[in-house]
Amino acid sequence: MITIEDIAYVRVAVDDLQEQEQFLLDFGMHPVARTDRALYMRGAGTQPVIHISELRTEEFRPAVGFMATSLADLENFARTSSADVEQNAEPGGGEIVRVMDPSGYRVEVLHRPPVDALPLRAVKPSNFGSARSAYGRFNAKAHFERGPSHVLRLGHAAMIVRNCDESLEWYARHFNLKVSDSYFSRDDASRHMVIFVRCGLGKRFTDHHTLVFVDATAFKELPERGFDHTAYEVLDWDDVMVGHDFLAGAGYMHSFGVGRHIAGGMIFDYWRDSAGNKVEHWADGDHVNDDYESWNVPAGSVPFKSWGPEVSPDFFVQRVKRPTPQ
Repeated sequence: MITIEDIAYVRVAVDDLQEQEQFLLDFGMHPVARTDRALYMRGAGTQPVIHISELRTEEFRPAVGFMATSLADLENFARTSSADVEQNAEPGGGEIVRVMDPSGYRVEVLHRPPVDALPLRAVKPSNFGSARSAYGRFNAKAHFERGPSHVLRLGHAAMIVRNCDESLEWYARHFNLKVSDSYFSRDDASRHMVIFVRCGLGKRFTDHHTLVFVDATAFKELPERGFDHTAYEVLDWDDVMVGHDFLAGAGYMHSFGVGRHIAGGMIFDYWRDSAGNKVEHWADGDHVNDDYESWNVPAGSVPFKSWGPEVSPDFFVQRVKRPTPQ
């Protein structure tokens, strides 16, 4: 077993790299490289690549990349997995180990150097209720420039899997992932429908979830494999809303939001990319460690949101093709 530091990137299939690049620019990412088959994008943080789009083929398999805590850990993972440590020839470089998980996802574990973060606006202080503190906003205007959100990093990926418990066992055994919260079937308490897992960093705080396993039988229109959604952290609540207005004005397809989740606690806003893949802006998520008190409850017993609009009819459909922006 090794411990992964964080999620690094995902690979998704698209039909047109130019359309996808324009969407991701408007979503708040930055271009790194583009070939005739793939598009590489980054956020404003220190990961050199957070999103890879590949032209759809029959052989394509969705993939998720993780950051190993050290080269020694990566080499250890290679030995226990009977895999090779290779030089990563894609943008970002470093060393990489590639394996397949039980549901047929490509899993890519890397050790690579960080890059310099991109410049960002400062997060503006807030005044809540009657509270006034040294960190409040005084004699200053809460003014924000119109434009895309500022995507910082990939925060989590929700993976449709053939069996949540099988996936949990595999990822926990290889990467020390820990359960934050889980939902079991009302018909069979031994089978889970959704499991939220985080990096197992002990007393160090980390995101409430880095992966979400979603059982392929949980909703009627899910395939056996594919990302339900991938989720990208932005600067703050205002950044979620500024990005929402910008994407809506550009004619992109909105999926669900704005609202606040209960599992993970983040402010969320979901959109569809150029190929109909679901992508999420989020801010203000929960940070947890091994002292967190997990729940394991029947599916459907906890609301999907604390507040926000009703879930759209197509939200639980994996891919919904958007109309061309006008």
